Amino acid sequence: MGKEIVENVIALKIKDLKKKGFLVGIKSGSLSWEIGFETQKIGIISFISDSSSFIRLIYTQTDQHGVTKKLDYEISLSKSYCNYGGYRYWFLCSCGKKFGVLYSGGDRFACRHCHEFTYKSRNINRYYELYPLIISNKLLKRMDELQSEIRTPRYKGKPTKKQQRLEKIYRQLAYINRLL
Repeated sequence: MGKEIVENVIALKIKDLKKKGFLVGIKSGSLSWEIGFETQKIGIISFISDSSSFIRLIYTQTDQHGVTKKLDYEISLSKSYCNYGGYRYWFLCSCGKKFGVLYSGGDRFACRHCHEFTYKSRNINRYYELYPLIISNKLLKRMDELQSEIRTPRYKGKPTKKQQRLEKIYRQLAYINRLL
């Protein structure tokens, strides 16, 4: 049996915390994930200040034997300054490294290296004859998502970033179609 795939576990992402407003001051709330037909929910309290920043996770975990554990622990946050102003937050994993995403596994959220998780794409045989079809299917899905997100394809005569991404997908699909 190989390593667990990160696409199959709950991922706690800094960008989701920022989007929900958890990275400003003190805030409490929850995040939820759809896994199969179940909804998983985690309570979060964030403490963001100049001296120290962390989030506190509060949730109940049930293992395969039906034993439940109440978990309540903190994850430290680190702030790095960007080249063009502003700053970005990172999770500090228990291994001491900075990450933008932590994954659930065992009793804690940690980086994929600590949990020994891998990406689904690492297990794909690129020499498999249907590989171009798999990739084109992924590109078509991403293209549909981008088309629904784009409100204005051009701004001041230039394509927007999302429009540029969409055009790149068009070029990738054209290349794959030549292979088929």
